[in-house]
Amino acid sequence: MLYVGVDISSESFDACFYLPEKKKMKSMKYKQDKEGFREFLKKLNTYKDEKQVGMEATGSYHSNLYGFLRSKGIDVQLLDPYTLSKFMKAMSRSKTDKKDAKSIAVAMYRIFDLLSVSQVPEEEMSAFRDLVRVRSTVVANCSDLQRKLKSKLKIHMPELLKTFRSVSSPVLLHLLSVYPSREEILDNEEDAVKLLSSHRNWSEKKAREVIDSLKDSIGKPDTFGTYSTITSTFIAEIKLLKDHVEALNEEIKKFLEKFPDNPLRTIPGIAEVTEAEIVSEVGDIDRFSSGKAFVSYIGLDPVIKQSGNMTRGLSISKKGNKHLRRTFYQLAKSLIKNTEKYRNKYEKMKKRGVKNKVALIATARAAAEMVYQLLKNNVPFDLSLS
Repeated sequence: MLYVGVDISSESFDACFYLPEKKKMKSMKYKQDKEGFREFLKKLNTYKDEKQVGMEATGSYHSNLYGFLRSKGIDVQLLDPYTLSKFMKAMSRSKTDKKDAKSIAVAMYRIFDLLSVSQVPEEEMSAFRDLVRVRSTVVANCSDLQRKLKSKLKIHMPELLKTFRSVSSPVLLHLLSVYPSREEILDNEEDAVKLLSSHRNWSEKKAREVIDSLKDSIGKPDTFGTYSTITSTFIAEIKLLKDHVEALNEEIKKFLEKFPDNPLRTIPGIAEVTEAEIVSEVGDIDRFSSGKAFVSYIGLDPVIKQSGNMTRGLSISKKGNKHLRRTFYQLAKSLIKNTEKYRNKYEKMKKRGVKNKVALIATARAAAEMVYQLLKNNVPFDLSLS
């Protein structure tokens, strides 16, 4: 058996060809392009032995080479970075691409059965996962801009934050898109009042109270006009990102229509985006042998840090899918809010002195076990599963 370890970077990849029976090992470097792929395949085909190629699942770097080799009938395994890194550290303290490729090849030979093999979803599911992840990125960028806008408002127009609890308010965004500074609002007072009162549940009296609060503001003046420019930029970007999120939501909704009987939909209070994140990241639930394996994949499995007689307490491994881990935190919050059983469990933990975050993680772990049962058995939500 030929074991080939591949370590991939953005511009190139190192390969180690290992024949343990003959005690032969050869390392080579290739470009991360079509020519490099062909040269690597040509080298693989010079070996008449049965072949097994292993590479670390590293973001997007591995995807093109992985797809190319699979299309040529080569057996390729994507190895979980967490499990692999532990072995590689034991192999060598120094780190180079060449040594990493060697460590991967040796790991394939020595401990393949212990390595967690990352699953690559089918092409359509992979595309859906990319869509959902892009949405998460866009939402994160929008939230970051909203935090920056709020910071500017605290300095220049803090009074607005007493009326608008959230800077994502459509009314606030409308006002600032037309009049991005306190000076411009007050110079166009009557028009600003009309703008605010044109919105639902906004009376002229309420609008005037908001504008009047700015007349004696404790905020800094926009002396040089820079605040107006910055605010206009933030508002334009936030609006654009919100439009992108709406467009992505529509595409996600279309894809979820392919799963009309998805049992996740029966979970009380579950958001459509939460369903999409679980569906796209999990893929085929049958690849997990148990609920425990599923929880471990997410990285919500508990670990104990112990040295001698000292035990530092429980924590979670965080070794798995960070996207799903974040999703199950949100699902846990939703279950606490929408189901009495989860809420009672959460409150009981807090009464015992358990910290909020620890109680939330425990709830997220219980939610993951429940979701596994729903998907594995294709059954609707039932409190007895929690």
